Amino acid sequence: MKKIYYKIELRIGEWVLHEEDVEYGELYYFSDGYMIFTDDSFEGYLTNDVLFGDIGENHELYLELLDFDDEKQFLSFSGHFEYIELPVAYALAGLSDQKKFAAIKFVELVKDSSKQEEIDKELQRVKQIYFIP
Repeated sequence: MKKIYYKIELRIGEWVLHEEDVEYGELYYFSDGYMIFTDDSFEGYLTNDVLFGDIGENHELYLELLDFDDEKQFLSFSGHFEYIELPVAYALAGLSDQKKFAAIKFVELVKDSSKQEEIDKELQRVKQIYFIP
């Protein structure tokens, strides 16, 4: 199985209702990190937060974030797209909390093998915080 590495940025916000029923998002989570794709599934990290997910058959991008600062709870997001092409940015709707949304940006493909090894080691370190094998 070939692994593909991406540098990513993730922003999470909450929809806020304002005048005339217009919704705006207030961002409260900003982080960057790395994601490793193996086939259509991925895992990665953002500082000390772990993320998992996959790209479904119907071009659905599904993402779960285990947020260390939020009592170790999962936040899940999803979005259906005409096609998924990387690198690019996507906006995802909250599944675990309908008021939340996420914006994930795939910044760049990481090709350097020493950087990939560093990413693998850091992912293992972050997973140990949550006792994930």
